[in-house]
Amino acid sequence: MFGILLTTIGDVWYFYLQTFDAYVEGHPVELLWYSSYWVITYGLYKHKKAI
Repeated sequence: MFGILLTTIGDVWYFYLQTFDAYVEGHPVELLWYSSYWVITYGLYKHKKAI
């Protein structure tokens, strides 16, 4: 759930920045996306028996 929450927050922040043309490459919102991918990957790895 935490990984999905991070992805959602990152997406909302990104679309807000796009609205005002404030998004640039290397913006901190990318850290939310990367960290959410790692959290989701870790969660899937730890519970691979249940999948």
